[in-house]
Amino acid sequence: AAAVTVPRSLRTERSDVRAATGGRWRRTVELSVLGVAALAVLLLLRRGVVGGAGAGGVDPLLAATPLLVAAAAALVAVRAIPWLARGLERLLSRRRDLVPFLGAARATRAPAGGVVPALALVLAVSVGASSAVVLTTIDEGVARQAQVRLGADLRVGGPLLSDDVLTTIRDVDGVAEVARATLLPEVGHLTWPDGRHRTVQVVAVDAAALATVQEGVPEAPPDVAALASPGADDTLPFLALRVPGVDAGTEGLELALRDETADVAPLGTAGRVPGVSDAPSTVVMDSGLLADPLDMETEPRSALLSLEDGADPARVAVALRAAVPELTVDDLRTETAEVLDSPAAQGITTAALVAVVLAGVLVALTVALTLVLAAPDRERLLGVLRSMGLRRSESRGLVAWEVAPWALGALLVGAAVGVGVPALLHATVDLTPLTGGGPQPELSVDPWLVAAGVAGFVVTVVVGASLAAVVGRRGATTERLREAAE
Repeated sequence: AAAVTVPRSLRTERSDVRAATGGRWRRTVELSVLGVAALAVLLLLRRGVVGGAGAGGVDPLLAATPLLVAAAAALVAVRAIPWLARGLERLLSRRRDLVPFLGAARATRAPAGGVVPALALVLAVSVGASSAVVLTTIDEGVARQAQVRLGADLRVGGPLLSDDVLTTIRDVDGVAEVARATLLPEVGHLTWPDGRHRTVQVVAVDAAALATVQEGVPEAPPDVAALASPGADDTLPFLALRVPGVDAGTEGLELALRDETADVAPLGTAGRVPGVSDAPSTVVMDSGLLADPLDMETEPRSALLSLEDGADPARVAVALRAAVPELTVDDLRTETAEVLDSPAAQGITTAALVAVVLAGVLVALTVALTLVLAAPDRERLLGVLRSMGLRRSESRGLVAWEVAPWALGALLVGAAVGVGVPALLHATVDLTPLTGGGPQPELSVDPWLVAAGVAGFVVTVVVGASLAAVVGRRGATTERLREAAE
């Protein structure tokens, strides 16, 4: 701003007919920025996903690449937009009305402030858009991981969840289904036909109810309900959670619990059962089948709950605590807070929010600066045109043309960079430390946030142009004509 608000920038002169100065150096610098940005992107992509977003230390390549990409895109926009505006100028020269042609001509021949405000506008939109996409991606990843950790709409724990307590929970308004789960205190022993054996943990669940409760939950195994049905020759099905040597085709297994044994068969394998267990060397079985052949009485102390459509989780949680005071109730908000408790997640989220706000402020300041720098020339031009019959609505149109080409270019380039930079980070940075673990979060764009950003950008440009047009009408026409003559 200080560089462009010098007296020379306030003079009336056409930038397209000035003698070229520093053109070679400018082209050299711009090509260098483009080359370094391309090299940085190539190096990041070749390196692949490494480290973690919450890891200690600073990665210079990772820190510099997003800025280099944004700067390169801004330089391309600064070079391309005038060419597009000149083409639009030639196209509009065939029209009978004055404002579109004159506005396009002034946007290319005498841009207010030169390149610096245009560059700032493109960079501001780029930084704001990319920060918004990063923020949305992290938020979606945190919400997904919190849902995986919770495993259902609500999770309760505390006292022994006997049949009477289970009935009380089911009678609470808003509760649709309840699935109990418990980790048996006894370890099991899996034995292969060749004599190999392995110690495993055994988790007992209400299989049919759990399948209903976890409909739509990310990472939920699809075949949990089949655990409640014995297989051929009365073998007991189980779900293997990262048990070495066990897959869906393993046969002849035997499970020993206490002094009881039973033939078992893996129904499938999974990394976890959301909200129940993610421990390795764990087998998940139906509590009803465990109680019959293996004579194992389970003492469940936790349960997953699904709610009726439209039920408020907070109100249901309050009702559950009132019905069974000893219960602890966890909801999605609690799990999300735990995931976001890490300093890395809090820092990145706060930084993204601050970047979005500051980018918006920079857009407003840049638009204001552009309009202020163009004010003397604009007022002289409007004084002449008003003496020739220019209407007020046409005055607003001329003011809008001063920022419209750059605003539209900044919006398009900023949107492209806003998706491109997060996509590059997504392909090269492990974001799971920010989302609480699990798989790499999917790149996400919030349409409402995008709509709000575009609307705020448009409103800023429209309000700035309208105020500039109103201020321009206050000057005396005779004074502006005298200044133009001088």
